[in-house]
Amino acid sequence: MRIAVLTSSYPRFKGDGTAPFVMSISEALAKRAHILHIIAPYDILVDEKFESPVPIKRFKYIWPKNFHIMGHARSLKADVKLRSSSVILVPFFAIASIINLIKEARKIDAQIIHAHWVLPNGFSAAIASKILGIPFIISLHGSDIFTASKNILFRAVAKWTFQQSSFVTACSQELCDRAKQINKNINIKVIPWGADPEKFKPLTDKNKIREKYGWSPDEIIISTLGRMVYKKGFSQLIDIAPSLINSDKKVRIVIGGSGPLENELKEKTTQMELSKNVLFPGRIPWNEVPEFLAASDIFVLPSQRDIAGNLDGLPTVLLEAMACGLPCVASDVGGVSMVINKNNGFLVQPSDTNQLLSKLLLLIQNSKLREEMSAASRKDILLQFNWESVAKVFEKIICKIIDNPIIE
Repeated sequence: MRIAVLTSSYPRFKGDGTAPFVMSISEALAKRAHILHIIAPYDILVDEKFESPVPIKRFKYIWPKNFHIMGHARSLKADVKLRSSSVILVPFFAIASIINLIKEARKIDAQIIHAHWVLPNGFSAAIASKILGIPFIISLHGSDIFTASKNILFRAVAKWTFQQSSFVTACSQELCDRAKQINKNINIKVIPWGADPEKFKPLTDKNKIREKYGWSPDEIIISTLGRMVYKKGFSQLIDIAPSLINSDKKVRIVIGGSGPLENELKEKTTQMELSKNVLFPGRIPWNEVPEFLAASDIFVLPSQRDIAGNLDGLPTVLLEAMACGLPCVASDVGGVSMVINKNNGFLVQPSDTNQLLSKLLLLIQNSKLREEMSAASRKDILLQFNWESVAKVFEKIICKIIDNPIIE
């Protein structure tokens, strides 16, 4: 198959953790002998020497360079509100993406277009699809659907785009349901994401990596990782930190990542006099995430719905933690319940700090339970939730569409 992939976010340099799931899906399909070409917007952080097994075309849509804020988690304020400058850039972005998508698709004689996010990329893919005479599919990741739900114009564009598409995928049932509310006639399938069990795996010796981060061998490390925005729920993890630490003085809570709320979270930690036990190592380069996770003892995903109604779909870091053999405590949001079960971790209700605390305490106080859940987490990734399995599902969908394209 020959696939032109249009995305508004894609890793820009070695270790970039921006939309690694788009890269993982694309590379997994490329490993299965399919030809792919990535079309993504330019960003000032792009490393021109960044090597990728899948060719990438970075297109520019505005001048000067530092005005490129579409995609790469730049167009939304803390994942809650669309920046006014982004609205102004939308038509320039759309025109440039359509032109470059058509150009690159023709280079490889693409048989299909794979657009990530219905807004803005699905719309561009729909126009290019009509011009090229090839079908297109859309993968939903969360922010696009929430944006469409809150704006009548964006909703209309999304509805039309869904109508033109041959197929839609969503990483959670909630995203699927929200998409159907916009266009009930879409052909959609829920496909949970995966992790690479070769990159993300348990460590035979954690102490060496722990020394790098300043963690002691006997400490119980509860880690979490993500952009510091409201929907990640890091603030409520800090709220229960005193109780966790009082239960066992060896407990350390490590919140990796960066983002607009970083200073606010650090200040809260300082005010609560938790700086010795709640650590902020900053942004973890994606190529270092496997060791960061594997050196931990427990992974927590305290996701919540933010003030704008946004919430996570299925964070790949959760699956990566499972691949590293970590027992997980995660909020029951998006597609999390598809991967977390009673054998590999605990599901808790979003924003229920009492439930979050009780499940973490269970794991802190029971090393045997941690070991059992660790083995189950790793097993689930090996057997089901890995990128090779995801690629096979996409492969079947795309092959069927190419044989029977649905284009008006």
